[in-house]
Amino acid sequence: MPGRRNRQSAIESDLITSLKHTLASIFNDAQRTTATHRKLVNATRALQDACVEREGEDGEEAFTSEFLKCLNKVLPVKKSEPTADRVVKFCVAFIQHIQETGVESQDENAMDMSEVDIETTGMRFADAVMRHLLRGLEAKDKVVRLRCCQVIALAINSLSAIDDDVFESLRTGLMRRARDKEFSVRVQAVVALSRLQGEDDEEGREVVKALKLLLQTDPSAEVRRAVLFNIEQNKGTLPYILERARDQDPINRRCVYSRSMRELGDFRLLRIKDRERILKWGLKDRDLNVRKAAAKMFSSEWIEQANNNLLELLERLDVVNSQVAEDAMQAFFTARSDVVDAIEFNDDFWLNLTAESAFLARTFNDFCHSTEVSSKMEDKMPEVTRLAFYIQRYVNALGEAEELQRPELEFVVEQLLIIALSVDFADEVGRRTMYRLLRDILVIPELPEVITAKVIQVVRKVTDREVDFSQTIIEVISDLHDTVADKEGDGAGDDSFHSAQSDVDGQSHQPQRLRSVLSEEEEEAKLIRQSMINMKCLHIAQCMLENVEGRLQNNTHLVNILNGLIVPSVRSREAPIRESGLHCLGLCSLLDDALAKENLGLFVHCFQKGHEALQIKALSIICDIIMSHGLSVLDDMGVDVLNETLLTALQLSESPDVQAAAVKGVAKLMLSSIVTDPNILKILVVLYFDPSSSENQRLRQCLTYFLPVYCHSLSDNQVRMQQVALSALHHLCSVYDDLEQGENMVSPMMITQQLLDWTDPTKLVKVTMQEGQEISPDADVQASLARDALCQIREADKEERKVLCSMLGKLYINERTAAPLLLELQELASDIVGEKVVTDTLAKNALVKFSAGLDKLVSTIPQDKLQYDIQAEESSVETAGEEEEDPAAEVTEHSVQDETVIMEDDEEEEL
Repeated sequence: MPGRRNRQSAIESDLITSLKHTLASIFNDAQRTTATHRKLVNATRALQDACVEREGEDGEEAFTSEFLKCLNKVLPVKKSEPTADRVVKFCVAFIQHIQETGVESQDENAMDMSEVDIETTGMRFADAVMRHLLRGLEAKDKVVRLRCCQVIALAINSLSAIDDDVFESLRTGLMRRARDKEFSVRVQAVVALSRLQGEDDEEGREVVKALKLLLQTDPSAEVRRAVLFNIEQNKGTLPYILERARDQDPINRRCVYSRSMRELGDFRLLRIKDRERILKWGLKDRDLNVRKAAAKMFSSEWIEQANNNLLELLERLDVVNSQVAEDAMQAFFTARSDVVDAIEFNDDFWLNLTAESAFLARTFNDFCHSTEVSSKMEDKMPEVTRLAFYIQRYVNALGEAEELQRPELEFVVEQLLIIALSVDFADEVGRRTMYRLLRDILVIPELPEVITAKVIQVVRKVTDREVDFSQTIIEVISDLHDTVADKEGDGAGDDSFHSAQSDVDGQSHQPQRLRSVLSEEEEEAKLIRQSMINMKCLHIAQCMLENVEGRLQNNTHLVNILNGLIVPSVRSREAPIRESGLHCLGLCSLLDDALAKENLGLFVHCFQKGHEALQIKALSIICDIIMSHGLSVLDDMGVDVLNETLLTALQLSESPDVQAAAVKGVAKLMLSSIVTDPNILKILVVLYFDPSSSENQRLRQCLTYFLPVYCHSLSDNQVRMQQVALSALHHLCSVYDDLEQGENMVSPMMITQQLLDWTDPTKLVKVTMQEGQEISPDADVQASLARDALCQIREADKEERKVLCSMLGKLYINERTAAPLLLELQELASDIVGEKVVTDTLAKNALVKFSAGLDKLVSTIPQDKLQYDIQAEESSVETAGEEEEDPAAEVTEHSVQDETVIMEDDEEEEL
């Protein structure tokens, strides 16, 4: 018996030795190239079969043990090593092979093995590998965790069956690794987890939920991209996939268009709202590659999914209400020159226009003009006379259409009018035909406003001179009032804009005898029609004023409209008419500075007493007038009244829309250096960070653009920002300390970083001198900011001191800083350090470091230069003190009243 056991041990020893040598050789060959992997997989399978044949379960266990030992050699190898990647691929290929096939050959005398037994051999091996890798998921070495996740991700799909406990352990372990601190481990864990997702069971749904959360919140772009590539597309996950079109990473945004949308199959599975959003985000993306990917998706893939029918594709976009269809068509025509060459518009096309076909023709016309390929449209677009006929055809159809058909017909007419704006009116016959048609269209009382505006734009192009244009409009307005008079049968057919000049008591000019004949309903209908016509006339006047540029007093027709229509409308008791008249009066004021000066007080009064919509309109008018004429129009009321009005709109208004309108107007005035009040700038800075404006996106967006542009455009602007920066910071620190639960606000430290960026002189737009030399950055700006910070440190609380001290070391101060300012900074910093005002360790260290840096900087400046700069500073101060005020600079206030525009007391209360 002992001899037999010795012989058995010798056999086992020979088997293990042979197995170890053979497997090591196979793994060594596998790391060289993937080309021989199939051959090596077959050899490994034959080796496993031999072990099973000779020793049964002991041989199988020996093979599995040696295989895992070889695999362990790879697990600690870093990710960038290609030889390790080849070994991993070989191991996965073997696992897949052993799952798919059984034992190829067996000895005739061996124990007969059923198909289930053959599958069990592969299952036991895969089970052992998975259990082994599960232990590696919790390893301290991040590379081991990454490699284990990688092997699981590649092998898990090939597993034909797996124990429930192993599956649950895999899912739990991978979910933990999906929150690993190393993003590379999370990437591989996401790939592995994606193999376990599904909506059929609770475990699969939990995986999907975890993947959606990672897709939204993971800080790594690579992890989000891995989820984007591997998450299943269905009704529940599609919104999360579309969100990645707004991802911070441009590669992820591009992948949505180049891969995710292609995998979707048919864009018609998206809702119209989602189609609109995905196109808008892609075509307007700041990254060129994303825009190209979105354009390719629309011009190649979506058109194919719409059966290569361009009109069908447009139907899927709802062009009547779309905000991005025009950009999409421009991208389409740019990418598909073959369509541009082949497209044809015959008479049947023009006689049967739909919203989609009219939009197609208009965007094609715009593309040809914008890209200077107008030769391609000579035979495709109608001549002027023919175009006038088509416009008349669809205007007539619009007048006879039912309510449901009107929106589409209005859109068709609008597209034809836009085409007319680009037509060459050199053909006199066609020009006169178009002119007569447009004039007749304008007299239609029920004509929609959007079409009215387009018609007037075309009329302005058709008419040669501005005077002729305004004369045409005044004739149209007169005809409209005559139309009302004819329908009412009152015989008032004069040209005095009778209905617009109603008495302040609202009484009609009709004889009492005639009014008594009318019923109450007829009287009400009459007043409604008069109001409608007056609103129509005012809208026509507004559109006309938006298309003229000459001085008001040089055009008698404009003066007539002002006195006969606009001024009476401003005095009207009907709020809509009064507000439209006010808008037109504002446009007139842009054309005449004297009129602007006379009526500026009226617009200020409207802001102070009016409702929200009137306040917004009044603010816009006030800012536009000052932009056009400058501060000279304020002679009668003074700059203080303007500043007070703007401050009231910015601070005291409870309406977010009024605040946003005020910020927009103030931004324009400050960028033009018309308004320079530092208090207003401080309020803008506070509004930008204040939590009360966090929901006002229009205000925040305006300030996001304005503040850096303002500060980096002029050195004087940076000085103003420096003057108010610490005062604004002090206020915002108080707001931050008093935050209530649920309110969000950036920390004072982040606010300080933004203030430093705005006052950084190195970011100032370079100004080139006549000699061609660039002006060096003004080092005094942030040195003055440092002086303000040092002065404020004494009075600030502990938290604010930390912020101020941390700011000091990041300021732009160098040898170009004025010597008196450097010496003042040195003295202030030294005194604060000596008096131990700052007690916090980090803040104190920052202050000491700043003080030492100042000492070193001052020591490097020559003494004679320091003395010279100090004397120059003292001399400039003395000279400034001797200057006398110029009596001619005094401004004399004038009080100007215009009875035609000053409201009476009861009307002011009504406002």
